[in-house]
Amino acid sequence: MDMNYDDFKNKVNSLDDSRKKQMEDLMQRQDIPNQYKDYWKQYQSEQQPQQQEQSQNQTFNSF
Repeated sequence: MDMNYDDFKNKVNSLDDSRKKQMEDLMQRQDIPNQYKDYWKQYQSEQQPQQQEQSQNQTFNSF
């Protein structure tokens, strides 16, 4: 099962929240290839800025 980051991201995005939580646990395991751990970190880091942006926009809109 060899997938690139886009495949990985699409797969994770299609999961529901409880499955995403399982993914977090899964990525801690030793037998997961580092490639996927890197994908996971990249995925998570991409999720964060969006949330921050939204809160900044809300603050900005209130002025």
